[in-house]
Amino acid sequence: CPQEPSTFKFLNFTQNAFTDSVFQNCDTLTILETLILQKNDLKDLFKTSLMTKGMLSLETLDVSWNSLEYDRRDGNCTWVGSIVVLNLSSNALTDSVFRCLPPQIKVLDLHNNRIRSIPKDVTGLETLQELNLASNSLA
Repeated sequence: CPQEPSTFKFLNFTQNAFTDSVFQNCDTLTILETLILQKNDLKDLFKTSLMTKGMLSLETLDVSWNSLEYDRRDGNCTWVGSIVVLNLSSNALTDSVFRCLPPQIKVLDLHNNRIRSIPKDVTGLETLQELNLASNSLA
């Protein structure tokens, strides 16, 4: 996390060793619009959602090709409200991921996970326009 307010609008940290705590309590990336963390060491979707809290302009987040899981029952994820494009593909996510999504999401990529069914409450995502569920375990 930068010490001073950052002027970055786009950051790509593909194929590094970042963990879920990389941007925890980071309030200096307020104008960041796109963050790409593909192929890192992210494991907990709940912690990943908390990481975005101070990124007030974040619209696109790509955390594909990690080891993300979500197994909490409460569905209490805290995403920044500005995220509209979220790539969660190629992780270890199951049906419970639908309890931990940004409220204003428009484009959601969940392909290549472990999703077996789509819960009815997905209709609560009123702004959702695109949903990719290819290469899952839907029956």
